[in-house]
Amino acid sequence: MRAFALVALFLGACGSVPHITPPVVRVPDSTTVSLVESFVLQFGEPGSGPGQFRNPQDLSVNRLGQIFVADTGNDRVQWFGPDGRYGGEFGGFGLGDRQFHHPGGIDARTSLDIWVADTFNRRAVHLDRALNVIAAVGDIVDHGDELPLGEPTDVALSKSGTLYVVDRENDRLLEFTPFDLNGRELVGFGSGTASLGDPAAVAVGKNGSIYVADSRNNRIAIFDQFGAYVGQIRGFSGPEGVNVTRRGHVIVADTGNHRVVACARSGRFLGVFGSEGSGLGGLKSPTAAALDPRDRLIVLDSGNNRVQIWRTAGSAGL
Repeated sequence: MRAFALVALFLGACGSVPHITPPVVRVPDSTTVSLVESFVLQFGEPGSGPGQFRNPQDLSVNRLGQIFVADTGNDRVQWFGPDGRYGGEFGGFGLGDRQFHHPGGIDARTSLDIWVADTFNRRAVHLDRALNVIAAVGDIVDHGDELPLGEPTDVALSKSGTLYVVDRENDRLLEFTPFDLNGRELVGFGSGTASLGDPAAVAVGKNGSIYVADSRNNRIAIFDQFGAYVGQIRGFSGPEGVNVTRRGHVIVADTGNHRVVACARSGRFLGVFGSEGSGLGGLKSPTAAALDPRDRLIVLDSGNNRVQIWRTAGSAGL
């Protein structure tokens, strides 16, 4: 399918310390600040039935508080109400308009448009609020001038309607605009701070800054809207998810450390949640985290095939 249109639209110690460069900001190793204050609910278990997951990789929360989960191993997307109640699903294995093959990322924040990174079908699929397919960028078929995708693992839509796609297979970040439906490489593979290695996820800040979970380099790489390198937040182990709150703070799924970390845009450490485990507050290889409209922390606890919801601590200031 071609692209036809784009619609504008832990409870525990910190461990290694995140910092941003430039400048370098360091947090004392002894600092322990929790992101959460109380448990709300959790849902999900291993399986392929409604409300069950198999290796889910991403989630997105819209303005109504609905939670959309890229249920990767089941080749589908499921959505849930703010109370965790199952709302429905779409997808299924295949190449058709409403089918996916290992979807790895989703952006449903606007409540109007949903973008899905359909990883092994090598495309990003655009759906409206009624879950009708509008268009797609990338394809397994060569369309000449259109930029081919390798294995896109995440998508993020800016307020101006620019779509950013992480192409993990080719170590690059791509940009698609309403004026350039063929797409262009914004950041690519190479050496140095301005390049990417095994990028997993992308998010866009209020000011247009682009945050990439640069997994192999154990950091969040930051670029401006033109693709110029701005800085980096370090101190993670194979981060697979990144999100930006309404206040511009950065939430990171620190996957290899089995926790979620939050930092201000300046790099100032805000807090941490999680430690390895399967009990209450335990995480196993989390791959995404976001705030809902009530400022609750929604965590995709991928290794445990569940979603956890916690009330955030006021002191964290998320």
